[in-house]
Amino acid sequence: MTLPYSVLSQNKVHVVTKKIEQQLEFKAGESLMITAEKANINVEAWSGDYIDIMLKLISKHPNEEIAKKELAYIGYKLEKAAKGHSIKNYFDANGRNARIKGNLLFSYTIKVPYECALDVTNLYGTLYVSGIRSNLKSRVRFVEFTLKDHHGGTMLESFFSDLTVENYKGHFTGSFEKSKLRMAAFKGQIDIKSNYGEIEIEGGTRDALNINSNKTKVSFNAPNLTSYNYRLQNKQGKIILPNSLGNSEISTDGNMEHYDREFNQSNTSIFISTSYSTIVLRETSN
Repeated sequence: MTLPYSVLSQNKVHVVTKKIEQQLEFKAGESLMITAEKANINVEAWSGDYIDIMLKLISKHPNEEIAKKELAYIGYKLEKAAKGHSIKNYFDANGRNARIKGNLLFSYTIKVPYECALDVTNLYGTLYVSGIRSNLKSRVRFVEFTLKDHHGGTMLESFFSDLTVENYKGHFTGSFEKSKLRMAAFKGQIDIKSNYGEIEIEGGTRDALNINSNKTKVSFNAPNLTSYNYRLQNKQGKIILPNSLGNSEISTDGNMEHYDREFNQSNTSIFISTSYSTIVLRETSN
């Protein structure tokens, strides 16, 4: 269903919007693919047996007529795919020999069944995913990314983005470039590669934590740091530990600092490698 567009004037900027609402049939084993740019994407799991979609096309400009005209430059495609459905948005003024003068945006508000797998790409904007119980594959660039209450596997590629992951259970695999990650309340396995970034991980139950990074600051915070076994290495950088772990046990080999400590054979193993930055372990209160 397509709803008529509306015009709002906010501080002398006219906002023209057009809404599209649609429900898609969902079968077990299917997935939803989203390919987006300059988009705000919100995907939440629900108990329904179909995919509920609301798309919003947004055009902003101080001149109302220009805002209305440029709304036509925003396009989207919604198609049936081999293993589910795909949605794509795009901006096209070239065919009209026009130069975009205003600010064009696209918004996705989507509800999916819990077991619907997701494959999401976004260039500029936001991506919020919550509650799914299936696999997520995502590529983001210049995006504010939030993943909450997800049980399943995740493969995330990030460029120049801010990433937040909370209450996650599964196997998380990440490849980051100039990105910042904060992860909390995690149960499962973490495997991360990072260049020129920042990673902060709050304590949780893990099968393993492996971080291979370069010029990335890495922080690990937990209430009882002796519940883990460590293999840390930092080239041309520093390893900073609380007194409970013993700073005196940090060794130096040329330009490399090492900290290797096994407190209990059954503990979760933590491997962190970085360079030209710091590895910081902090003991927090329960």
